[in-house]
Amino acid sequence: MTHPVADNAGKRSGFINMSIDLLTLNERIKSGLPDGYLMAVFDSQFNFLMRSESPEQWLGKPLKPELANLYRSGSKGPLKAPNVAGIVHLWSFTRVPHSNWVVSIGVPEDVVLAPIQGLITKSIFIGLLLVMLMVAVSQILAELISKPVLELASAAADRKSTRLN
Repeated sequence: MTHPVADNAGKRSGFINMSIDLLTLNERIKSGLPDGYLMAVFDSQFNFLMRSESPEQWLGKPLKPELANLYRSGSKGPLKAPNVAGIVHLWSFTRVPHSNWVVSIGVPEDVVLAPIQGLITKSIFIGLLLVMLMVAVSQILAELISKPVLELASAAADRKSTRLN
C-alpha cells in the first residue's frame, strides 16, 4: 500500500510504502463476521484483495462483470445479488478513502427477511382467527335476529289462517 506524503506547502515530497499480508488481515476480519455473512475487498479494477470464504482461491481474480458494474454504477443502498454459490445476499458496500478499495458485506436474504416473514405468518394466523370469530359471531347474530322474525311470521300466518276460517 502506498500513500503520498506532502510538505508544508502541500507539495508531494515522498511516499510511504507498507506491505500488508492480505491473508492474515482477511482472517482477522473474517473472525468478526457472523455466520453466513460474507465480506469481500476489491481493488480499483474490482479484483479480489480479500474474501471471507476461500480467500486463497479468489485473491487477485476479477469480480463477475455484472456485479462489478453494479458497484461502478454508484448505486446506493443494498444490492440484491447471488454470491458465487448462488445464494441470494443483500450486499452493501463502501469505498475506502485514499485507497480506491471497495469493501462489501453480504447478508443472506433469508437471514434479513426471517423476522419479517415470522411477523407475516403471525399476522395471517391472527387474521384468519379473527375472520373465523367474525363468521361465528355473525352466525349467532343471524340466529338471534331470525328467530323472532320467524316467530312473527308464524304468528302472522296463524292469524291469517284463523281469519280465513
